[in-house]
Amino acid sequence: MRIRRVARLSGMVVLLLVMLACATTPTPTVDPGLEQTAVALGVMATQNAKNQATLQAASLPTAAPTVDTLATEQAAAQLQAATAAAQQAQAQTEAAAQAAEPTTQPPTEAPPPPDPAEARAAEMDSIIQQMKSKNWFKASEWEYHDAGSFEQTWYDTKTFDRWGTGIDGGNVVIYGEASWRFVGTAKEGEQSGCGFAYGEGDLDHWHASFLTMDGVVHTYRQRGGEFIEMKGGNYYGKMTDPTQIVVVVEDKMLSVFINGVEAVRFRDPYLQSGEVSFSVKTGSTRGFTCTIENAAVWELR
Repeated sequence: MRIRRVARLSGMVVLLLVMLACATTPTPTVDPGLEQTAVALGVMATQNAKNQATLQAASLPTAAPTVDTLATEQAAAQLQAATAAAQQAQAQTEAAAQAAEPTTQPPTEAPPPPDPAEARAAEMDSIIQQMKSKNWFKASEWEYHDAGSFEQTWYDTKTFDRWGTGIDGGNVVIYGEASWRFVGTAKEGEQSGCGFAYGEGDLDHWHASFLTMDGVVHTYRQRGGEFIEMKGGNYYGKMTDPTQIVVVVEDKMLSVFINGVEAVRFRDPYLQSGEVSFSVKTGSTRGFTCTIENAAVWELR
């Protein structure tokens, strides 16, 4: 509808221009108002022509690019599948590399071996606990000293010697496991044995107890110039190898136990504090060898 109006207006403009051109006036005189009208109509016609061309161009269908949606989706799916396959292959490669590498485990540290001194102290503590449970002494506290081991051969039939442990005490429990080697007669064996000296304040003041090969316990006292054999006792049990010897001194009371059996018990007011020693006596000039293992001294509190 708009296009027809423009066409009609264009035609009127053209007709007006022809009429002006055909007018025969000797001296043409142009009306300024008509001239301005003509110019305006020309400009309007030109603008209308441009508008008509723009409308015609806009009315034409625009060719849009054609997109293959199915092909695009298929390509995306293939790319996604290829990416997943590549990731899986990489994971398998890494797993295989880890499996091929030797597994490095930190070295397992073996527990440290038990301290021999601590193990021995624990073993000896069980022994003193057994003594306490049997009422061999009254004290409820004690201090343990490891006296080590001892071996000595003695040849003098008239005397015996002492080998100090370096452990002093007044109220003490002395423990040892004795064995011996002897070549001689039975009579000589009655005077040969292993034992302990205790309460040694000096060379002239000490006590000593021995177990001889006939199962008799002998106790001696050196007090200044006085040397005497005191009350003895017999052990009627079987002599074993080794034989356990225990000497208990508490509150001036002396007790000697052989393999857990009390063989001697008496009081001596001259029992005193002093060093504990190993001791050996013999009745044979060919000598007597005494060995004492697992020796221990407990100071009673």
